[in-house]
Amino acid sequence: MNTFYKIFIVILPLLYSSLNLDTTLHLRFLSLSLFIIVILIYLLFIKKDTSIFFSNRIIVLLYLMLLLIFFISSCINGFNTESIFILLKMFLLYLFLIISIKHIKENGYQQLLKPILLFSLLVSIIYFIELFNEEGIFLNDYRDLRLNSISSTMHNKNLLSSILFLLLPFLIYGINIFNKLWKGLSILSILFIFIILIIAQSRIVIFSVFVSIIVISIMNQEYIVNIFKSRVRSILGFIIVIILSLYMTNGFSSLSKEWSQTINLDSPSERLEMYESSYYMMLDNPVFGVGPGNWKLNVGDYGFYKNKNGKRFAQNPHNDFIWIATEAGIITGGIYLLFFFILLQRTFFIYQNKSGSEKLFFSCLFAIIIGYILISCFSFPLERFSHNIFILLIASIVAANQGLSEMIFLNKFRVILLSFFLIISIYTCFVAVIRLKGDFHTKNALNHLDDNKYELAIIEINKAYNHLYFDIDNTSTPILYYRGISNYYLGNYCLALDDLLFAHKRNPHNIYILKYLQKIYHEL
Repeated sequence: MNTFYKIFIVILPLLYSSLNLDTTLHLRFLSLSLFIIVILIYLLFIKKDTSIFFSNRIIVLLYLMLLLIFFISSCINGFNTESIFILLKMFLLYLFLIISIKHIKENGYQQLLKPILLFSLLVSIIYFIELFNEEGIFLNDYRDLRLNSISSTMHNKNLLSSILFLLLPFLIYGINIFNKLWKGLSILSILFIFIILIIAQSRIVIFSVFVSIIVISIMNQEYIVNIFKSRVRSILGFIIVIILSLYMTNGFSSLSKEWSQTINLDSPSERLEMYESSYYMMLDNPVFGVGPGNWKLNVGDYGFYKNKNGKRFAQNPHNDFIWIATEAGIITGGIYLLFFFILLQRTFFIYQNKSGSEKLFFSCLFAIIIGYILISCFSFPLERFSHNIFILLIASIVAANQGLSEMIFLNKFRVILLSFFLIISIYTCFVAVIRLKGDFHTKNALNHLDDNKYELAIIEINKAYNHLYFDIDNTSTPILYYRGISNYYLGNYCLALDDLLFAHKRNPHNIYILKYLQKIYHEL
C-alpha cells in the first residue's frame, strides 16, 4: 500500500490527455477511482485491516457533512449528469482523506516527501519544455497571450501556480532533513517554482506567497535570523536568479501591467459581476442552493450574461466558498470555510508542541493554508483533483498528528461500510470511463465540425452522449447542440430542431443555441 500510494502521487502530473477537451479532469477522476478501489480491495481482502478508518476528528466530520449536504441538495434540486459527477468526486475525495489519515498514522508523513518532490520536478520540467518550445514567447507583443496558454499539466497558469504553492512546505522540510542529492533536488525544485511563479504571474498566488513568507517569519523569528546569518550567499544567489528571470522574460513590465489592472477600480470587472449574480442566486436559494453543478446553468438567470453577446460562458464564480454557497446553501459554504479555520487551529496547536525542523514544517503548513484560503477566494482549485488531493493530504497530516479516536459505535459495521464504499467506488469508476469516453468523442466531433464533416460529427456525438452521465461539455454547452448544428448544415431541420430544443432546455442561456433555433424556424 505504501509503495502504491507513493506511485500515485508521483504519476499525477503525467495523467494528461491531449485527446480530450479537458486534458486532465476526467482522466484524473478515473485514476483516483482506480486508486481508491485498489486500496480498499487490499485492506479488505488481503491485509484484512479496517482499523483507523472512521475517525471522529472534526476535520473528517466536516468534510463528511459537506458530502451529505451536497447529496441532499441534489435530491431537492434534481439529479443530472453534473450533480452525479460532483457527488462522486466528493465521495472519492472523502475516501482519499480517510485512507490518507490511516496511511500517515501508520507510516508517517516523511515518507511522502520524496514522491511530492518528484511530483514538483515533473510539473516544473513539463512547464519548461512547453516554454522553450514556444519560439519568441518573451517578446512583448506576444508574451501575455502565449504564456497564459502554458500550464504544464494543470489546466491553466493560475491552477499551475496554486498547486506549486501547495508543495512548498514539503520541499522546505526536505531541505532540512534530506542529505546531498535529495536536498539539492529540493532546493532546485523550489528555485523552479519561484521562476515559474515569476513567469506565470498569477497575482493571487504571488500575493499568497508574500503573506505566507510574513507568517512563517513571524512564527519562526529566531530560526529565520539564523538562516539569514548562515546562508547569506545562498539567499543572495536565489534573489539574483529571480531578478534575472524577471529581466530575461520581460517580466517587470508585464508584472507592472498586471498589478495596475488589479488596482484599477474604474474598469468594469467580470469577477465582480459574477459575485453580484452569485449573491442574488444565494438569496433566492439560501438553504440548499441550486444543486451541485448548476451554478453555470443558472447564473444567466441573474443577469450575468446581459450585454455579453455569448463571448464567454463562466463555469464557476472564481471563488470556491461562493461556489459551494450557491450550489449547496449558505450554511454549506460556511462549513467549507470552517473546515479551513479548524485546520488552521489544529495546525497551530501541533506547531506549538513541535521543535526544530518539524516546528518549521507545521508553521509552513499553517502559512500555506492561509494562502490557500486566499487563493480559493479568487480562483477555483476546488474544481481540480490535484489541488483537492494535496490540501486533503495536508489535512490528513494534521489529523494524524493529533492522535486518533474512532467512532466506537461503527466498529461492528466497519467491514460492511467499507464494502459499501468499494461498491460505490466501482460504480464511480464506471461513470468515470463514460465521462472520459464522452469527452474524447466530443473533441473528435468538434474537430469534424471544423472540417465541415458533419456526418462524422454526428457519429462522434452519438458515441459521446449519455443522458445519465455525460450530456454537457466543459464550456457548459449541451453536446446535443453539436449534433443539432450538424443536422442543420446537412438540411435535416426536424432532427436539428429536436436536438437544439433539448439543448436549449438544458442550458437556456447559450446564445448560439438560440441563434441556430432562429435559423431553423426561418427555414421551416
